[in-house]
Amino acid sequence: MTDNLNKTSTLVDKLIRPELKELKPYESARRLFSMSGSDDTNTVWLNYRAPYQISANFKSKEEVDVLLLPGVEITFTQADLGIYVSGVITALGNADKPITINAYENGANNYSGALIYDTANTETSEFNHTVLNFLKVYYDYTGKGTRTNYLAPLVLNNSTINSHNSSYSDFYINSAANSIVNEYGDGAYYYYDPSLKIGSVSNVTFNKLDSAGNSATTSNYIAHINSAVNSRFNDAGFYFGNGIIDGSQFSNAIIKNAG
Repeated sequence: MTDNLNKTSTLVDKLIRPELKELKPYESARRLFSMSGSDDTNTVWLNYRAPYQISANFKSKEEVDVLLLPGVEITFTQADLGIYVSGVITALGNADKPITINAYENGANNYSGALIYDTANTETSEFNHTVLNFLKVYYDYTGKGTRTNYLAPLVLNNSTINSHNSSYSDFYINSAANSIVNEYGDGAYYYYDPSLKIGSVSNVTFNKLDSAGNSATTSNYIAHINSAVNSRFNDAGFYFGNGIIDGSQFSNAIIKNAG
């Protein structure tokens, strides 16, 4: 945790130094209010004019840091758009002012909007106190089958994932801690079909919910997990990649391939 705090402090200092980029808060917020194109210099996103609307594909370039400060809200306004990540995105929400990223709903329960990582990008993006509403996160491989084999370098802390997935969810990330995953979709019928995938989880709760947000039990699989510590798995099927399951609880859950 200390290393993460030191890294964050260094990043904040790096991004706000006048010699790096001189933008007044209002100018920065106004410029980013409707997002498209690319950022080729380090940038701080403020909550002054939130929500920031993603109206076309947007790219953070290699070796560029994008910092999201507390209270920032990002909304995709059209179908089939992505934030392409060749650099690093850090989200510094807090309990009082979480950061929210909303996918675009193109018809009932048909969502699009994604963080799409360059396949050469191994730099970790860390999101703290962030709510991801029906967002997709994956490496930029063309084939859906190929994407499932690679976990995007995103780490979630104290965050919430709301998803509506079946198979081939296009949500594949490195890890999550102290977080909640709410699955509103059907999940995958077969355990070997790729649903939402997180490499390792610690103190994470997985819930299967109906459209009204109530608990709803299913025999389908809603998540693939490599390893779990002190986590809770409720009302659905879960596939484990022969990893450890330590100190975790299961309620109305189906467990497959546990180590």
